[in-house]
Amino acid sequence: MVGSSFAQAGRTGTAEESCNDPNGFIVGCHEEVLSEFNLLSPNVADPASEIILFRVDEPEFNHNSGEVAFGPDGFLYFTLGDGGGANDGLDQPSLPHGPTGNGQNIDVPLGKVIRLDVDSPPAPGLDYAIPATNPFVGVAGLDEIYAYGFRNPFRFSFDDGPGGDGKLIVADVGQNRFEEVDFVVNGGNYGWVVREGNQCFDPFDPSTPPAICASTGALGEPLLEPVASYDHSNGDGISIIGGFVYRGTLFPALVGKYVFGDFSTSFGSPEAQLYYMDADGVPNTIFEFSNGLNNDPYGVFLKGFGEDADGEIYVLGSTVLGPTGTGGVVFHLVPAKGDMNGDGAITVADISLFADVLVESNTLPHMVDRADIDDDAALNGIDLEQFINLLLP
Repeated sequence: MVGSSFAQAGRTGTAEESCNDPNGFIVGCHEEVLSEFNLLSPNVADPASEIILFRVDEPEFNHNSGEVAFGPDGFLYFTLGDGGGANDGLDQPSLPHGPTGNGQNIDVPLGKVIRLDVDSPPAPGLDYAIPATNPFVGVAGLDEIYAYGFRNPFRFSFDDGPGGDGKLIVADVGQNRFEEVDFVVNGGNYGWVVREGNQCFDPFDPSTPPAICASTGALGEPLLEPVASYDHSNGDGISIIGGFVYRGTLFPALVGKYVFGDFSTSFGSPEAQLYYMDADGVPNTIFEFSNGLNNDPYGVFLKGFGEDADGEIYVLGSTVLGPTGTGGVVFHLVPAKGDMNGDGAITVADISLFADVLVESNTLPHMVDRADIDDDAALNGIDLEQFINLLLP
């Protein structure tokens, strides 16, 4: 068995690099490293088997991105942010982002979705092969690039569960104003640093979107708009966290919906937000979960999502801002108490199913849990009374 991992590693750097600036917010240079390991078991890697597949120096401490996943095509995908700092470095000549920013520079891997073939014989001088359909194979541009124009595509997933079409969905973290969700296609340019969300972007005045900006990239290709976005000023969050399209069975009303969220409403208070949108239909409207995890007190910073083999979704959070401490929690996304058929509403259609559980003709654990309205691990008249109250308008 073989697995891949993505990690940060410290590097010395030069005295002139901004990451070694003694007055910087976080001092110390690093690189991103993609490694391959043999697995001793499904959950244990052999540390002696490491093969470093891909590495890139990072000029700043942030925007590291770093999701890794195999796509439905069998190729290995991973993401890299634009190198950090603000405005893709265009307002700071000391940062090595070039005249157009890393996101728009097709000669560097930063600000990109990268795609590799790790199963075919490696290309000369590499430890991997290049998929022949990558957009810049045989022409100017880095062969490993699959899509570009991203700021910090921190999380992505494929809609590859039962009924899914395999599309790649990237949640790209914005800067001052907008967070965005992109349906990513081969060779697509998603606009950063010319655009943020669905608005124009000015790196020298990042809080004020210009009225007009370029609609094409340097190659004449269109700048693709997100399928959905939201504005920081509405209090919807500050840093999008991508999730998964639900393809499970416990929550029928959620099938085909892309579940995602936001880290918090501020960096000073753990107030995660949880959202969904219709990946199978019209995706441009974002809905907020009205109960369950998004009810007060949620009280965590949203860190990520997980998906099990049955397509069920888990939400990961922590009461601590950074990756420290013991405040981490994992929630399982399930229908609300009393929603026996999992259609997202408590109606007369739930009555017979509730009755079946109450008289013990249905003892499936997930159904028993939905009928235990007061969550005391016992089914009794109190649950019946509360279920009736939920049915009343």
